Amino acid sequence: MKTSMVDKNKGIFWDYDIKDTDSNNPDFMIWFLSRKLSFGDLDGIKKKDLKKFLQRLDISNSLKELFVNYLNQNA
Repeated sequence: MKTSMVDKNKGIFWDYDIKDTDSNNPDFMIWFLSRKLSFGDLDGIKKKDLKKFLQRLDISNSLKELFVNYLNQNA
């Protein structure tokens, strides 16, 4: 049985009833990454996804700056 990304993160997504997730959907990934990062959960986040969506994430400017610096040093 395949476990969805949301099932693995029930503590973060407790207030959403999401059965099927589509990690290929950019809008979903922006929401998903924004939510995880806002809760301080880096588990399972890939650098390529962070690079791809970082500028569109709904996170604080200081958190974005932290990840920009991280990616610049570890890309």
